[in-house]
Amino acid sequence: PGVDALYGNKEGPSGQMEVYIAGNSLISSMLFTPIIMVLFQVGDSLKKQEQEQGSEMQQESTVSKGIHMVNDILLNPVILMTLAGLAFKGVLGFTLLLLPDGKLDFPHPLSNIIKLECSPFA
Repeated sequence: PGVDALYGNKEGPSGQMEVYIAGNSLISSMLFTPIIMVLFQVGDSLKKQEQEQGSEMQQESTVSKGIHMVNDILLNPVILMTLAGLAFKGVLGFTLLLLPDGKLDFPHPLSNIIKLECSPFA
């Protein structure tokens, strides 16, 4: 809805801008952002490890640290929603509706909620 509101259904070369914006958004939200969030979590774990080495506290085992780091990564909201989107497309992809203009849309209780949430941006 946001891309349609900004660029509309223009014909010609400027009408193709929608494809580039959608592709950029997809790559950014599905690839770059999760990788960055994983790197932030790894950095946070390394920082905690350095702080523990300076203190007299009991050291955690490497396996325990790894499990804790993976748990933090998977419970990150960005990673969780990326995985939920991929799972929906993979498992429930057949429920997506094909509109007459060739676009895909969610089934009706879900599409109404999304349109309500996105309406301020359109």
